[in-house]
Amino acid sequence: LVAFASVATKGHLSAGFAGLVVSYALNLTQTLNWLVRMTADLESNIVCVERIKEYSELPLEAPWEVEDKPAVDWPQGGIEFVNYGT
Repeated sequence: LVAFASVATKGHLSAGFAGLVVSYALNLTQTLNWLVRMTADLESNIVCVERIKEYSELPLEAPWEVEDKPAVDWPQGGIEFVNYGT
């Protein structure tokens, strides 16, 4: 866009000034690209912090050991198939 404006006003602008404007326009593009990339990185880092906060506030799970274990005389064994056929 800046290059087209420079060509359209070729009688009013010097070549050096037009080159300087194009150079600054390219620099501005790179700066905006960096700004967008840094903003995306910042947002990603903020999401990471939000996840850590949510995980730290989760309710505790049940303990590994079950308190109400079956009695020692609870039936044990296996399954027995009597007169089974396919």
